[in-house]
Amino acid sequence: MEIAEWTPEGRLVLSSLGKENFVQVNSPEDADWILIPIFLSGLVNEAGYSYLKEVSELSKKHKKPLGLFSNSDLIVDPRVSNYHLFTPGAYSTDKRLIELPALLPIDPVSKYFEGNLAPLGKKEKPTLGFCGQATANGFKTAKDLFLLLRLKFSKRIGKSPYLTIPMFLPAYERYRLLENLEKSSKIKTDFVYRMKYRAGAHTAEDKLKVEREFYQNIRDNMFTLCLRGMGNYSVRFYQTLAMGRIPVLVDTESKVPFEEYIPEKGFYLRVPYKERNRIDQFLEDFIEKKSEEELIQLQLTCRKVWESYYRKGALLQLLYSEMKGIYEKCVFQE
Repeated sequence: MEIAEWTPEGRLVLSSLGKENFVQVNSPEDADWILIPIFLSGLVNEAGYSYLKEVSELSKKHKKPLGLFSNSDLIVDPRVSNYHLFTPGAYSTDKRLIELPALLPIDPVSKYFEGNLAPLGKKEKPTLGFCGQATANGFKTAKDLFLLLRLKFSKRIGKSPYLTIPMFLPAYERYRLLENLEKSSKIKTDFVYRMKYRAGAHTAEDKLKVEREFYQNIRDNMFTLCLRGMGNYSVRFYQTLAMGRIPVLVDTESKVPFEEYIPEKGFYLRVPYKERNRIDQFLEDFIEKKSEEELIQLQLTCRKVWESYYRKGALLQLLYSEMKGIYEKCVFQE
């Protein structure tokens, strides 16, 4: 999150970005929040859990909200009860979890397309793209299933560091969904199936080629399918926004980060997971109700949302708004 940084002496202090929205105080009595601005994955050990318990008790004593951060696909369990956990992959059914966006290391439009968004006009059929790992390969599916079963067993015997272990096989789920959508006569599909993550590219040249193909697929289609991976979020959702195209988010109890603070509404299409095989109908209904001018404007809005709210500086402003809102309505239990 880059709220804080380490000093040469090993102290955590607010970063220059952090200072734009937050103030660090020396006493918990003077604080609005008690925050541990490092990822929980660095505290998954005996000393870390002891520290979390100590800070949890401090927040209870002073009746201050406790803020934690998790950056792993599977959400780390802090093993305390009074917390608000900022993480990618938050579930809407758990009010303690606050969704964070995936930050992109580049601006793909600038890097690959000379800053030219080139929004697409309305066509007879909506175009839906996808480029990524999607396979029904038996070895890959068995490997992923074994990993999940092992994680679930660890959870059952109390040796797992994670809050929940979803029974979800991302590559297989994507393959089945894409295969079904390709049969539809309502939409035009443009799917690139990858056996491995990022096509297994290793050299810098191959990685660049694969990344460009990925973004070209998004650019060529007004809509891009966004289905979760091992974590309950899709980086492709933010990549699609950055490209000025419309994400189709398959809702798996998903949260869109800081959505209530973003004035632009309806900048993506949400489809319930149970209705995923009817995405073609959702798209047909969606596009019928909009003129070409409205669709072009919507693509420009998608790009604006990414630029204005899901890049580093603006993100901390939204985090501040979220934390301020929680602080103002928070009720503590002894």
